[in-house]
Amino acid sequence: MATMDNVKLLETENISQVEYDSLKKVFHWMDARKDSRLDAQEIADVLTKLGHKADKREIDLMIWEVDDDLDHHVSWDEFLVMYGVSALAF
Repeated sequence: MATMDNVKLLETENISQVEYDSLKKVFHWMDARKDSRLDAQEIADVLTKLGHKADKREIDLMIWEVDDDLDHHVSWDEFLVMYGVSALAF
């Protein structure tokens, strides 16, 4: 769940400042509409640039996994929590 407490924990304990700054740059790069959130098309475009073809259903599922506020977008807080969860899994 992408709560502010989780974000604060990630910002202070689980990732370095360099990682945090890099994630911020990646998020802003992905955010083609510059509306501070990622939609399915922005995610699809990035995946295509990375050589991965994903259908709409797969991308919607990716968003659903982290979309705590149910707006069908990935916010910065949700993006950061998603990264933290992935990083902690390894």
